[in-house]
Amino acid sequence: MAEGAAVVRVGAKAAGPLRRRLFPETSDPALARHADELAGKVRRRERELRAQLSAAPSDVIAVEITVDAKAVDGAVQVTGLTEHVRSLPEPRRVLIHGEAGSGKTVAATYLTLGLLDHRDEVADFPRANVAVPVRVNAAGWNGRQHFSRWLIERLGSDYGLHPRVAKALVESERILPLIDGLDEMDSVEAAYEALRKLSREPWKGRQLVVLCRTEDFEDLRRHAADARLASAATMEMRPLTHRQTIGYLASQQAKDHVPDDAWTDVIDRIEHAPTGPLATALRTPWMLALAVVAEQHDAGIGTKLTRFDDADAIRNQLLATQVRAAVAGTNPEGEFEDYTEANVTQWLATLAHRLDDRATAGQDGTTMQLDEVWELAGPIRCRVLYSLVCGLIALLGLVLSFLAPAPEGPTWLDAAVWTWLPLLAFPLAVMVVTSGPADVQARRLAWRRPGRAWRHVVARLTEPIAIALCVAVICAVAVVFGGMTGRDALTIAALAAPGCLAYGLVNVLSVDSDEMYELVMHETRLLRDDATAAVVIGGLTAASIWGGVVGADRLGGEPDGSLLTPLYTAGYLGLIVTLLYGVATGRYLTAMALFAMTGSFPDRPARFLDWARRGGLLGVSYAAYQFRHETFREWVKANAPRPPDTRPAPNAVRARAERWMSAIRDRVRRAA
Repeated sequence: MAEGAAVVRVGAKAAGPLRRRLFPETSDPALARHADELAGKVRRRERELRAQLSAAPSDVIAVEITVDAKAVDGAVQVTGLTEHVRSLPEPRRVLIHGEAGSGKTVAATYLTLGLLDHRDEVADFPRANVAVPVRVNAAGWNGRQHFSRWLIERLGSDYGLHPRVAKALVESERILPLIDGLDEMDSVEAAYEALRKLSREPWKGRQLVVLCRTEDFEDLRRHAADARLASAATMEMRPLTHRQTIGYLASQQAKDHVPDDAWTDVIDRIEHAPTGPLATALRTPWMLALAVVAEQHDAGIGTKLTRFDDADAIRNQLLATQVRAAVAGTNPEGEFEDYTEANVTQWLATLAHRLDDRATAGQDGTTMQLDEVWELAGPIRCRVLYSLVCGLIALLGLVLSFLAPAPEGPTWLDAAVWTWLPLLAFPLAVMVVTSGPADVQARRLAWRRPGRAWRHVVARLTEPIAIALCVAVICAVAVVFGGMTGRDALTIAALAAPGCLAYGLVNVLSVDSDEMYELVMHETRLLRDDATAAVVIGGLTAASIWGGVVGADRLGGEPDGSLLTPLYTAGYLGLIVTLLYGVATGRYLTAMALFAMTGSFPDRPARFLDWARRGGLLGVSYAAYQFRHETFREWVKANAPRPPDTRPAPNAVRARAERWMSAIRDRVRRAA
């Protein structure tokens, strides 16, 4: 008895960490600890983003802010935005808008960090009730899903919070969401629905901050008169006045490392023409910052800018410095060794040209997800190469299985039917399946999903249950009318049961295209989810085959005692299923190999796209990457040629296939 009690105590002690991980505590003291841990994670992420945006306090440009159409006295720096928000009456609901390049993302990072600093100044006990500011991108929200549910999923995706903890933090109002990128939502209707959800219970009386572009905000107002954030103060980040532009350039010119006359010509031109093209082009902090960065690499940029008579031409000139600035802020050693200005421009041009090809073909020509990056390596080439790899793997597995000596020497007919035909037909079938779909999407398995009800689970189980019932009915009929023995029927049932169980589980966990949009998707984890889904499905397939074969062998009454043969067969077929289900991941890995050989794109595409997003070259819409500005995209295409390896060939291939089909039809008609 004493030994048994000791074993129980040891088991309970070992299971404690697992229990706390699966069912974390959500009492008030525990939530206070979770909130502090989340605040630390948010702080690290926002500081990293601020550094990537080159938005140190000494470099931030003063902008004029209006609150509810009333100008705040003096030019207010972004670094002081926190105090203005905190001075608002409860519940401190704010909508901040500004034109493209006005510095909204920089403002969001400073506001987040400022609110975190204020939270840290509060004593331990009252700090437990101070909300943690968390910046989230609205691109992953469709506006129809309940905001609390979406925010809970986003906290889990971005910061690794357990759903139970995230739900408790949100429901106890310990989260202050800063919703950035309302303009990046799928449509005006989605943004309108988002504002409506945030203006109704339970979020109507909660503090939050929403940021969007002025143009999209005005589109919302035109879309519906009630398109607003209830009980919210509206802050507009005004364009820079010519005096502010001159003052900032003069302050930069006064620095020790900047020549005394670096911006003299620009300042003179703006003073004489405060509404001219140069002043117009430099009226946003983004363009003004690009001009300052350009001067660090080109001492004569100021004189060059004064020679242009068009604001767009000036912007194009400054856009060339974007890549240079992103590269300059990157460590040139280690994994970013190849990230030179020429290489990055060429890689971005590859992406831009491919997006143009997709637009020409009637597809989405503005965004690209990670599961579509393989198209950059050449759509046909990548599909064919991956199908060849899958076919070789299938062929190798069959060859290894046939190397084992047979108990009796087969005749030539047996060898042809049971050996050579499978060796040729099965790999070819695998190749056809893996090369077929051109618009393959990443898969995902998930139990928790918005709006899930038990009736949906039952509906997903209908097909596997129907298959199991059919097998049972066929076996029963065969036993009653066909003379099949009960042992044989049980053997067949043992073979079918694990397969139906695995099929039902995969059906329940699989996420279809509609549900995929409802779930939170992270742009960098798309392929990881796809690979996980493929491995899980392949593993379930192998386990069901092995369990069915072993069970049938035992029920058959003649067990051979060896588990190696069914284990090899199950593992082989599980691997094939993994290859068939993981087409998106497989093509991505194939594209990585092609990129390494051709150099048309980095051999680590996910790392490059995330780097470009963090460097301000690309943006994210939902789980897809896109160019932040169409002007920058056009500049990239104009300054880097299309790589030969990515030139589209679908039209030529389609024309050749049509000629072949026409010739075949003519021969059939003549033969008839």
